[in-house]
Amino acid sequence: MSEKPKFFFESDPAAEKPWDNLPPPEHADTFFSTLQSAGIIQDAPMEDMEEKKVAATASMKMVESKVLTLEYGTYQNNYAIHLTPIHPRKNLENDQDVKQAMYYLASILNEYVPHEVQVNLFLPRPDWKMKVVSAVVQNGATVWNFDRKRLEEEGIPRIFEAVEKVIMA
Repeated sequence: MSEKPKFFFESDPAAEKPWDNLPPPEHADTFFSTLQSAGIIQDAPMEDMEEKKVAATASMKMVESKVLTLEYGTYQNNYAIHLTPIHPRKNLENDQDVKQAMYYLASILNEYVPHEVQVNLFLPRPDWKMKVVSAVVQNGATVWNFDRKRLEEEGIPRIFEAVEKVIMA
C-alpha cells in the first residue's frame, strides 16, 4: 500500500540534512555564506551624511533589554526588523556573533514569511561599533499572505531571545 502523496512544499522528515550534524558556529557559517553568495545578504550602503528631507510613513514598535533593542513594524510598503546591541561591552563583538545573530533572525523569519516574498538582510558596516542587523520584508505591509500579527506575537519574542543569548554568550 502506498503512502499519502507529499506536496513539494511539505517537509520530508526522512530526508538527509547534513547541516543538522554541524556544531552551531559551523552551521551559522555555512548558512551565512550561502545567503551571501546568493546575494540575499547585503552590506549597509555607504551614504553621504548630508541633510535630506524625507517623508516617511511608519508604524514601528520596540522591545528592549539592557543589551538589545529590537524595532519592528511597517515602514512605507515594507516590514522591517532592526536589531541593535546597546550595551557598551556586551554586544555582537565579532563577525561570528553577527553571523549567528543573522542566522537566528533569518531562520525564525523563514517560519513566518511566505516563501514567495523577498526578504533583504542587511549587515552592519564594518566601521560601526554597535553592530545593527536588519531585515526588510519587501511589500510586507501589504502582501496578503504575510501574517504580521502572528510574527509579532510569536516570532519577534523568539528572535529577541535568540539574539540576546548570542550577545550574552
